[in-house]
Amino acid sequence: MNLLRIEGVNHAHCIDDTEDLATRRGGGLMLLNATDAVAGALQGVAEPVSTGASAGLFRVTVGAGVDDGTLERVRDTLAGKVFRNGTFVVSRAAGADFPRTEQQALNHGRWQQMQRLSFSTAGLKPTQAGACEVDRVRPVASWRTVGGEADTGVSLSVAERRHYGNQMKQCFYRRELGALPEAERPAWRDEDLRYTHTFEELSCGPHQPADSHLDGKIAVFYADGNSFGAKVAACTRPEALTAWESFLKKRRRRFLARLIERARGDARWQNTGEIRLETPLWGGDEFMLIVPAWCGFELAQLFLEEVADLHYPEADRTAASRLTHACGLVLCSHRTPISHIAALAKRLADQGKQDGKAHDSLNWLVLESLDHAGDSLGQYLKQRFPERDDMTWKALALDRQTLGILREKLPRLKDELPRGAITRAARMLAAGEAPDHALLKASYTQVDAAMRDKHKPLWNDLWKATHPVKADWSLTPCPADLPAWIKLLETWDYVVEGGRA
Repeated sequence: MNLLRIEGVNHAHCIDDTEDLATRRGGGLMLLNATDAVAGALQGVAEPVSTGASAGLFRVTVGAGVDDGTLERVRDTLAGKVFRNGTFVVSRAAGADFPRTEQQALNHGRWQQMQRLSFSTAGLKPTQAGACEVDRVRPVASWRTVGGEADTGVSLSVAERRHYGNQMKQCFYRRELGALPEAERPAWRDEDLRYTHTFEELSCGPHQPADSHLDGKIAVFYADGNSFGAKVAACTRPEALTAWESFLKKRRRRFLARLIERARGDARWQNTGEIRLETPLWGGDEFMLIVPAWCGFELAQLFLEEVADLHYPEADRTAASRLTHACGLVLCSHRTPISHIAALAKRLADQGKQDGKAHDSLNWLVLESLDHAGDSLGQYLKQRFPERDDMTWKALALDRQTLGILREKLPRLKDELPRGAITRAARMLAAGEAPDHALLKASYTQVDAAMRDKHKPLWNDLWKATHPVKADWSLTPCPADLPAWIKLLETWDYVVEGGRA
C-alpha cells in the first residue's frame, strides 16, 4: 500500500504566537481545514484514512505509488492563501504492513520538520513600518482600523488569519453539525444562529445570573481522551483506523449539537441573540471550548453526561471497551492571556490522567483577577495550603455524579447557608488548627443550625457528594473536611440555577 501523510507542525508560530482571539481562531481553523482541502485536491487519486485536527493520512488508490505530480498537487494546495501561514510537512511511504508503513510516513515527516524553519516566511519583506502590533514579531504588511481610532499595523500572517477566523467561525459549526447522520441533525436551521466573536461579547453584557460578580469572566474547558492513542495503535488496517475516527467524530459532533441546542434555548448563553461560544481547539481525541464563567460547570456536566457510557466498539459493553476522559476547567478574567489559560486547562487534565484513567475526571481552578497558577500544579497547592501536606488535586476533583449534585443542590441552599462560617471553617482547617478549636467547632454548629429541618437532607447529600471520603455531615470537625469546604466556597458564585429563555 502507498500512504501519503500531511501534518501542520510548529503550532507555536501559527496559533500560540498571539493573544488575539480572532487570529488564534484563524490559525486553528486553518490547520483543521487543511486536511479537507488536501482531500479535495486528491479526489480520484487517494482516499482519506484519517483526518485529525492538523494531520491527514491518505491511501493512494491509483497508479503505482505517490508520484511527484501528486506531491506537487498537495504542496500547491498548502501554499495557497491562509494555508501559507502555517508550516506543513508532506511525506510518503510504501509497504505491505499498515502500522509499519504509517510509522515510516510519520518519521519522514518528523525528519522534514527538523530540517526546516519552524515558521512560515510568507509576507516577510523588509519594511520601515516596524513590527506587527499583534504578534510583535513579524514585519508590518498591512494596516487595519480599530474602533475608528488610529490604524494598527499587522503582518500578513495576522491579517490573513484574523480574516479567516472571523469568516469561518459560522462555517465551522455549520459544517460539524451538517456532518452528523441525517437522523441526528438538529431540527433547527444552523443558518439562523450567530455566535460571539470577542471575549468581551462572550463574557460581558446581559443575561447574567442575578447578583452575579461574574461580568467579564470566562470558563475555559478542555477534554482529552484517556489512552486513545492505544486505540489508534491497535488499528492494524486502514479500515479500522477510519472506523475509529468516524466513531469519535460522530460522538464529538453529537455533543456539540447538544451543547448548541442547550445554548439556543437559554438566554444566559446568549448576548443579544448571539451564542456565547468559542472553539479554539477541535481535534480528534481532544478539544477546547470557551463559554461565560456562569456556564462553565454546566458545560462540564453536559460533556460528562454525554460520555458517561461511551464504549468502543459500541456493541461491546464491557469494562475493557469503556472510553474515559480527563478534563480541565479554568474560570478567570477574560483579560487573562489565553495562551496561559489554555496551557493551564491542559495541565489540569493531565493531572487527572496522573490520578487515574479508569473514570472520567474534572480538575478545575478558579483564578481571581489576573493571577496565575504557575507551571507546577503540585507547587501551587503547597503554596496555597502550606500547613496541609495532604491536600491533593484528586481530593478536589469532580466527577459527573458530584457535579450534578453540586449544581442541583448548592443553588437551593445558598440563601440559608452561612457563607462566613464556611469561610472561617475552611481557613482554620487550611491553617492546621486542631479539630477541637472552639471557633472551628462554632463554625460547624452555625452551619448545622442553618441546615436543620427541611434543609438537612439536601445538605447531607451535598456534603457527602463533595467530601473526598464521602462522609456524612458531622458536627465534629475533621481535617479531611477541607476539600469539601473548598469545593463549596470556590464554586459558590459559578454554580448557578439553570433557567430557560
